[in-house]
Amino acid sequence: MPTTPETSSPVLTCPELIGRGAEADALAERSAAAARGRGSLVPIGGDAGVGKSRLVRAFRETLAGGRAALGVGGYGEFANPPFAGILRALRAAGAEPSATATTQAEQFAALLAAITELTQRGYVVLVLEDIHWADDASLAFLVYLARFVGKLRLLVVATYRSDELHRTHHAAPFIARLGRDPNVRRLALEPLDRATTERLVRATIAGRLRLPRSEIEEIAERSEGNPFFAEELLRAAWERAVSGTLTDLPATIRAAVAQRLSAFDSEARGVLARAAVVGRRFEPAFLATIADRPPEVVLDVLRAARDRQLVVELPADPPEFVFRHALTREAIYAEMLAAELRPLHRRIVDALEAEPGASAADLGYHAWAARDAARTLAYNERAGDEAAALHAHSDGLRAYERALEGAEDDDARGRLLAKAAGCSSKDGNPDRAVRLYASALEAYERLGSTERVATLSHYLASEAHAAGDANRARDVLERGLRALPANDRSPARVWLAATLAFVHLDAGEPNEAAALLARSELAADDPEAGPMYYASSIYLAALEANVARVRTLGARYVALCERLAPERLLRARYNTGFGLSALGLDAEALGHFETLLAELRSHRMASLEVIACATTAMIYARTGRLAEGRALVERGLAVGRTIALGRVALAGAAYTLGRMLGDEDLIARTGDPELVEIAFASGIVSTIGRFAGPYARWLADRGRRDEARALLRRALHALRSPYGATETLLAAAELADVPLLRALDGVSASLDLLAQAPIYAATASHVRALLHREPTSVRGYARDAAARYGTLGWPYHAARCEELVGHPAEALAAFRAVGALVDVRRLELGERPVPAPIERAGLSPREWEIAELVAAGASNKALAEQLAVSQKTVEKHLTSIYDKLGFRSRAELAAYLARRG
Repeated sequence: MPTTPETSSPVLTCPELIGRGAEADALAERSAAAARGRGSLVPIGGDAGVGKSRLVRAFRETLAGGRAALGVGGYGEFANPPFAGILRALRAAGAEPSATATTQAEQFAALLAAITELTQRGYVVLVLEDIHWADDASLAFLVYLARFVGKLRLLVVATYRSDELHRTHHAAPFIARLGRDPNVRRLALEPLDRATTERLVRATIAGRLRLPRSEIEEIAERSEGNPFFAEELLRAAWERAVSGTLTDLPATIRAAVAQRLSAFDSEARGVLARAAVVGRRFEPAFLATIADRPPEVVLDVLRAARDRQLVVELPADPPEFVFRHALTREAIYAEMLAAELRPLHRRIVDALEAEPGASAADLGYHAWAARDAARTLAYNERAGDEAAALHAHSDGLRAYERALEGAEDDDARGRLLAKAAGCSSKDGNPDRAVRLYASALEAYERLGSTERVATLSHYLASEAHAAGDANRARDVLERGLRALPANDRSPARVWLAATLAFVHLDAGEPNEAAALLARSELAADDPEAGPMYYASSIYLAALEANVARVRTLGARYVALCERLAPERLLRARYNTGFGLSALGLDAEALGHFETLLAELRSHRMASLEVIACATTAMIYARTGRLAEGRALVERGLAVGRTIALGRVALAGAAYTLGRMLGDEDLIARTGDPELVEIAFASGIVSTIGRFAGPYARWLADRGRRDEARALLRRALHALRSPYGATETLLAAAELADVPLLRALDGVSASLDLLAQAPIYAATASHVRALLHREPTSVRGYARDAAARYGTLGWPYHAARCEELVGHPAEALAAFRAVGALVDVRRLELGERPVPAPIERAGLSPREWEIAELVAAGASNKALAEQLAVSQKTVEKHLTSIYDKLGFRSRAELAAYLARRG
């Protein structure tokens, strides 16, 4: 039998909560607010041992007597099943969420429904411990829940170790996002100061032990304000005082745990070491199997370890124990040699294989730790497949990456890398997906698998495109085409060529795209290559403002994809709808988008759902359905993590609708300064055009007009077409100064060339109405624009033009009808949007006078005579004007000012 230490020394835990009064008060305040229906989520962060669990335990004691339905759940360090801690807490509180969800969105909705139902019966507190170890699905749900908790009788308290959250830790971005939600009240537990730590030590030993002041001060100093360290050092001091032996303990938890273990004999230490290998949480029966000891021996060791505060017994069935602190287990584990750890992990795998219902995640982790290549590959690939099937994509990604360490050939490596890339893509991380697909592509290139190389080239290019790296996408597609024989006419080659055409179109290069598509027409009805051919062809037709061709190609595209997988049909509807919406054919576009949005969730296409929500929300904004547009932005936000371009599109819609509705909260939850660079880095004409204008208006509303103009100049220089850029062109005209007008000239001139599309004709008239100074011209262009907007079914834009015509009453009625609250208040206060005078870029009044006379055709001699100055003076003024405006001749100046009316 193993010998265990005497347990006569009392439990040394401070009987009161010391140094956390402010945090306890904050929890009490949030609790009271939640009981009144103003719920919140309170993440409590701090280093290991700093007192998070003690604070939460004290808070839970205040709930005694049935003040709230309480549910507690937690996470272990290894292989947490999706939503495990949340489900445990909900069941403890009396809820049983539906288990029939088929997508992550449905699972989120089911969990929210269970919570909502629970809160309708009374006030609920959910405590989630150690969420830094939580699975990504749980963390994503907490981000989702934070948006709704403010209207529930619910308080969620979640603890996490901040010292774990290094830059690459999987939980870090989730916890960071939580901190940005207005319904989240983060508490950060800092180490106690020296005086407070000394007070904690004295309160712990009060009436039981007298220690010299110097030793108390030493404990306070060496614990560095960490209560757990202090308690462990205090226990060592107690034992020194009782036994009279000297033990030199370093100021680290490892040394403290090592000291605790020294009281056990080697056999007992071996049992605890094996418990540490199993994990922080373990069952005695399983531990007995791994330690190869009788169950009663293991229980004797655990009883002693509990009394020594190394482990805690949990009220579970079957019985479970948990190491009192993660650092306790880590300290024991760290003392073991790799040579003994691997056989133990292998033994655990063997034992788990004999356990009915053992999870692939547990088996995979321990096989990986044992460096058992075959089982690492088998179990982790299975764990990844199971996680992916539950839409826990990040958990699947980690499992596949572990499985890769067991892959011994390029076929297995390519398969696993492609699966990992797919998880990363679905998880909204295209940058990582790009890296993984690139590695998979290299593996299949080494195998000489031409078909897989072509397929992965397409996937890699699509992810690079989604990540905003158009150059990378282009390079990959060209490389994929070169890998195929020159005379190849297979669907794979057409697929790559059509995808490359799409990339050229994004960059505003229709000629290059047309050449690629001309060689692909024979594959238009091929089930593999056809969808990409039609997507690119519709894009090209829309850029050329060929309305009839967009309609014809769209009908063929949808008809082809109706015979293919549902995902293909959904993408066909999106691409067709986007082409129609870009030309202002909103009623036809909505026929596709509204069908699409009704089906997307069931097919788990999160990235497409976000972009579809954003695009449809913009259509609703301009067709006067503002409340519906706002709801779609909310839906897009609820999807969670998505591709960068989806975030840009959603933010563009939020800036537009938020500005019209006066909803700053909507803007705050979607806007992010980094989106500006993401939009421009993409090089995609429609992305820049849809985002720059709404964002610039938001900047201008806050008095940041110079920033707004600089952004618009940058956007106009990047745009090669007005495709999707109506709001940016209008914002540039509204905020125009002379440099911005010069930038606007190039893009606005193309509006006339594309006037066969009603959207461009309306935009051209609106821009001219904003730019002209002569009242009759302003009214004429504004009337024309208002009429065209009326035909398009854009009441908001028509109302803005009615203001320019001089019909504020009609405009007010229109704004009121669509719910544009900001414009209603503006007009009710008697303000009219008179275009601001064009800034003169530093020209003096005399220089501006000369410039206007030049525009009227006056010669230098005539100017000198009219102004009563010498011709030399006129020439000096003209030279200064040219320098300030960037022109080289009077002809350029005259043409420029003439265009400005």
